[in-house]
Formats: sequence, C-alpha cells, structure tokens
Amino acid sequence: MIQENPLKKLHGDGIPVVLVAVYGNNRFSDILLEMKDITASRGFVPVAAAAFIGEHSFSTKDKPIAAGRPDAQDINDAKDFGRSIRKKMLEYNVDSANKVLEVPGDFPYREWNKIQSQPPATDEDSCIKCNKCELVCPVNAISINQKVTTDSDLCIFCCACVKQCPVLARKITDSRLLNIRERLFNSCTERKKPEIFL
Repeated sequence: MIQENPLKKLHGDGIPVVLVAVYGNNRFSDILLEMKDITASRGFVPVAAAAFIGEHSFSTKDKPIAAGRPDAQDINDAKDFGRSIRKKMLEYNVDSANKVLEVPGDFPYREWNKIQSQPPATDEDSCIKCNKCELVCPVNAISINQKVTTDSDLCIFCCACVKQCPVLARKITDSRLLNIRERLFNSCTERKKPEIFL
C-alpha cells in the first residue's frame, strides 16, 4: 500500500521552509526538487536546501557504505548551513520571498519502485524478544508475539532493525538485497560532500 506523502498534508501560507535530504553516499536524485515543488504547491516558500550524507542503511562492518557519516566535517558543514540560513532570514523580505530557489533534479521525478525482496529475517534461535526491532521500525512493519513477524508490504528496507539488534538475530538474507549491498559497497567508496543551495 502506497501512503500519501506527508508533505502534501501541510499548509504553508507563505511560511519560509528549509528542505533537507539525507542519503547514503549514492545519489539524492530528484528528491530536493520534488520537496521544493510539493512545499511550494502547499503554500510554503522554499528558501534553502541541502543534501547531507548519512551511513547507508545497507552498511555493515564488513561492507561499510559511508560508515560513520555524518562525521565531524559533516557536522561543521551543517552548522555553516544553519548560519547561512540565519543570515538569509535576517535579510528576508518581499523580494527574497519572490526569488525562486534553484535545486537540482529532473521532472518527471525518478520513480521509486519498491524492491521486490524479502525483508530482513530473524534467527528465532538467537532472538531474545527484546522488542528493539519493533520499536525502531519507522513504518511499524514488525510485530512480536511467539515469533517475530515482518510485514513485507510495509517494510522499506531501512535496516534499522538489523542495526539495532543486540544479538545480531536480524539479518539481510534475500539475494537481491545482498547483491544491491555489494554493488553499493563497490560503487560508493568516494566520499561525497554535502551539497548546499541558498
């Protein structure tokens, strides 16, 4: 089931908005443009945007992808971004409200197709039923009774459950996801810097 973008439920009424995307050192594609278009259509005024890097959801100790990001340099860049926004807002007026924020991206936006794969699996022999996986799941796809059950229609493969499991009972086992992780591990080695748009 595809849920409506929550941004489409907001109403801006001329309020300035800052758009921020976080991605796993791969690419952020059209997301800033899409956020800009949606927020503008809802009455907000996009005044700044940024794409920051975080550790990829498929990253592991043996296959690190942007491991340790955001790091100290990223934090400094974020602070600089914040100071730039503050300066811009102190100078904000009718003219600046009419200025269109330029961000990269293409329209029509890239279509995000859900990966046709199995969610992370649980080794029931190792699982201690601590409920951490259930608590960290951002889409409530995991339920725990006698066994750990994951709703494959809801799972977005963020792997928060894998990263938070204290006994390593949650694992990616689907061959398609393992192949994607291998490809990302090999292709996303070059450090990308945050991109700022003011």
